[in-house]
Amino acid sequence: MSKMWKNRILSFLMGICCFFIGVKTVFAQHEKNFPKITIPEIIPQSDKINYLATHYWDNFNFQDTVFLTQPAVLNKAMASYLQVLAMASQKISDASWYNFVEKTQASQPMFSYFAIVLKDYLYHPDSPFRNDDYYLAVLNALIASPKATRAEKERAKREKQSLLKNTIGTKVTDVVYTLASGKTGRIYDSHTPYTLLLFYNPGCHACEETLAFLKQSQVINSALSEKELTLIAIYPDEDVSAWRKYCDDIPATWINGYDKNTRIWKEELFDLRAIPSLYLLDADKMVLLKDAPASVIESYLNNQK
Repeated sequence: MSKMWKNRILSFLMGICCFFIGVKTVFAQHEKNFPKITIPEIIPQSDKINYLATHYWDNFNFQDTVFLTQPAVLNKAMASYLQVLAMASQKISDASWYNFVEKTQASQPMFSYFAIVLKDYLYHPDSPFRNDDYYLAVLNALIASPKATRAEKERAKREKQSLLKNTIGTKVTDVVYTLASGKTGRIYDSHTPYTLLLFYNPGCHACEETLAFLKQSQVINSALSEKELTLIAIYPDEDVSAWRKYCDDIPATWINGYDKNTRIWKEELFDLRAIPSLYLLDADKMVLLKDAPASVIESYLNNQK
């Protein structure tokens, strides 16, 4: 895991912790503990994590709204649960997750609370637990639930529409970019086995870290020199003068352009929750990795050799 990604994870967790540390209620004297489960001794060691994922919420009463006065308890339980899912088998994790989402609907206050918390955990661009598929299940539940308010449903519909743009396994939306020379190009003009899209802003701290990583990556540079990869850097905002001043910082082996008509933002063509944002495409412009860290993209390309 790269230093940049570790810092993003640390910042996210510190933000969550600071929020909940600041929460104090009159119910403190009646603090409840999260009801953990006991794994039977008969369960083989190799199956214990799957058992825990399946039964994690068995003893929790989703109608007990007293827990809503103790967000720190629920926050800790949720973080632990997501860690368990990450270690369990995919089939078990998915089944457990969809069962959990259904259980949260036992009461409207509990359902609304989890919907807010899960947005931070699963949808926030810097969250170490980010999972678009799991968050999509939450959004679908909100949209279908009679317990959700109209405002919650409308928000969920908007987020779902954004979430489903350029998902893994779909063809990427083509975009016209303009070069410093005034010439234009399109994403689909790339004819290498892989295409890496980088949406960035000149000078932003996270962008600087990502650009530095990509510039120094032997895997990326080797793929570029061997014509296995095309790297297209696109500035999606309006300050073209700032972009022009920054052009010298972009390697000559990259394609560096800007969105002249700012269609990316105006038409919300991509789910850009944060900048920078990286998309890895195959030869047919199918999305292989969506909004992935540079280190993950490097590892993916390295494994294809």
